[in-house]
Amino acid sequence: MLLRAIETGEAQGLGVGRPQRVAVRLVAATDADLEASVRAGNFRAPLLHRLSAHEIWMPPLRERRDDIARLLLHFLREDLAADGALEHLATPAANERPWLPASLVVRLVEAEWAGNVRQLRNVARQIAANGRDLACAELSPAIERMLDAAPPPGVPPPEPSVPVTRTVRRRPGDVSDDEVVEALRANRWELSSAAAQLGITRPSLYLRIRKSGCVRTAGDMSADEITRSYREHGGDVARAANALEVSESALRRRIRELGLAVG
Repeated sequence: MLLRAIETGEAQGLGVGRPQRVAVRLVAATDADLEASVRAGNFRAPLLHRLSAHEIWMPPLRERRDDIARLLLHFLREDLAADGALEHLATPAANERPWLPASLVVRLVEAEWAGNVRQLRNVARQIAANGRDLACAELSPAIERMLDAAPPPGVPPPEPSVPVTRTVRRRPGDVSDDEVVEALRANRWELSSAAAQLGITRPSLYLRIRKSGCVRTAGDMSADEITRSYREHGGDVARAANALEVSESALRRRIRELGLAVG
């Protein structure tokens, strides 16, 4: 019912004889890897495809170091103003220590922030509460342990035993047609691996292909074209897919739909 409502913009209420048009816009957010969840069978692929009409990628806070100090000051101003202690952030006299030492800000900027902005918000709240009546801001033992676990400024983290590759996320609109075609060819026309190489999600790549028409999919090809290629290559789906420049798995599905013998 949800898929139908998203697809058609109509919903049928209980006891209502016919569907009704609904004027809503669906916005969804998650930090989960939904494509991995689809492969594991924990999330429905049709729902993911419908939710991915327009995607906005928000990188984690640790990849936006310049934002940490700005957000910290913003949150501190909010909490201190609520307590009537906004003067803590005023420029100190020449012989006074600043309420918020620069060394503390540097430590916070270097932290990993696994909880992203929510975690930073709570840390700012604790700093404001602990330093309300003190000469300078202090951290709780829990925050100190968090900062001690992060590598100090200027010291690179230890090398992992297994190399880790981090994919740089990009906006689908920033990916050119040539890059799409090159990535697909390099990954034997498999959307998931090509999307990972390009730094976009599989649904975004699929929509990018459909809108630009830069490549054809197995679904775009006629039954005659698929049958001819399949027979020319002696029933070898991999070779037929390579000749047609389409995904082997997608071509295999189309061949089954056409009733051709396939292993």
